[in-house]
Amino acid sequence: MNEFLPDWVSAPGETIQEILEQHAWTTEQLAGWLSYAPEHADNLLLGRVRIDEELARLLTRVLGAGTVQFWLNRDSQYVDDCKRLGRTPGEP
Repeated sequence: MNEFLPDWVSAPGETIQEILEQHAWTTEQLAGWLSYAPEHADNLLLGRVRIDEELARLLTRVLGAGTVQFWLNRDSQYVDDCKRLGRTPGEP
């Protein structure tokens, strides 16, 4: 069986953005729930903020989606894919 190795990356922020859109929530609301400045929340959505255990717990609680391990795995996969493609996380 062939391993799936796409030539693109998907930041965890894309998943977060989809959840926000499903609930008609704004980035500003997310920033408030996370006690982030709006710019920091934007950087999270762009993949410029790493998801550590504390942030994973917050995301699980405020979004009501995923588990701590899901968010940690999502971030780890993103970073691994960026490395594989020679990209820096958060670059367009």
